[in-house]
Amino acid sequence: MNNLLRLEAGVARIVADDPWELVRDPQAPLPVGAAILPLSRWLENPSQNGVWLGPDDEVESLQPWFAQLPLIALDFPSFRDGRGYSQAYLLRTRLGWGGELRAIGDVLRDQLSHMRQCGFDSFAVREDKSAEDALKGLAGMSVLYGRSVIEPRPLFRRRVGASLLAMDVNENANILDKRVACNAIASKLAPTNAVSTDLPCVKTNPLNMRW
Repeated sequence: MNNLLRLEAGVARIVADDPWELVRDPQAPLPVGAAILPLSRWLENPSQNGVWLGPDDEVESLQPWFAQLPLIALDFPSFRDGRGYSQAYLLRTRLGWGGELRAIGDVLRDQLSHMRQCGFDSFAVREDKSAEDALKGLAGMSVLYGRSVIEPRPLFRRRVGASLLAMDVNENANILDKRVACNAIASKLAPTNAVSTDLPCVKTNPLNMRW
């Protein structure tokens, strides 16, 4: 396919030598090389070819063949049609698809960041658009409020976790400061007996005096 972007180790790049050919017509003859077939055509004879699904197709129907499928593509007939995002999220999270997940159809730069968050890792950008320009769309948003395939925790959960970690670090630092101060004071006194300088400091009696 032309105008293809793919994520490899989290880095997006333009693919110049993609071997897959998209077959739109269910009655069209098969190409010589690797093909991405419509679901109805693929199910007639499940093979090592890839498969593409439309927005009305049930992604669950592919689960029995996950082990042999090399690629699943989801079609976006229009950039206004968001059902492909839900299909991708379902494939990645509930059904556990771990292979290549490709967006095809009306795929534009402004959609790519959202597609990535839903689990797509390759993107067949519409052929009248620039693949170089579309690469910038994968930078996307630096902060997401909701959960996604990449970050399953919503923003408020991430903030709570960060706050608790900071509180724990501050509390440990405060305890350490108190311990250092107590030990420093005790070391300058001349106790007559062995004295414990463990926290809390108010229980330490370095002069062995009666209270």
